[in-house]
Amino acid sequence: MKSLTESPAILTVHAGSPGQYILRTTDLRHRPLVVAVTKLLADASSFVVITPSDIKVFTAEPQEETHVPEIDAETKSAIDAEEVRSVPGTDIPAEMDDEGSTEEPVPAKPRRRAKPASVAGHDEKCGRCSGAGRIAIALDNGVASDAACPICKGSGVMVRYGNRR
Repeated sequence: MKSLTESPAILTVHAGSPGQYILRTTDLRHRPLVVAVTKLLADASSFVVITPSDIKVFTAEPQEETHVPEIDAETKSAIDAEEVRSVPGTDIPAEMDDEGSTEEPVPAKPRRRAKPASVAGHDEKCGRCSGAGRIAIALDNGVASDAACPICKGSGVMVRYGNRR
């Protein structure tokens, strides 16, 4: 048999004096829920929000309806003329853009990086022989001679990997 355990409420709302509400939450993770509930309380003038670590008081300003002035005929015709013009950056007239078309816009293809060369690394002038491919050496008897560069093996270039810094 299962036993029932009582869990604490996530959010409780208490009405205080007229226009004042006290909201108690068990965790700060539920902040979006607190904000949503406060928007539903239209007659509220202040809120006291109690969390396990803090108590805050917020005042609510009454929402006034904004009065939209009457638009004269000249302004209305100027607005209508602007709505007919095409949307900047496209060749679609504004009226077609607002109504929408049956065609779905074609998404732009993502840009991809070019494939690297098939051979790894890049050629660079050999630093040992300065691109000559040959170096001067001293033989055991003290005579000077030349030989193929041991780094580039006589080609004058060497293959480097990675970014040059």
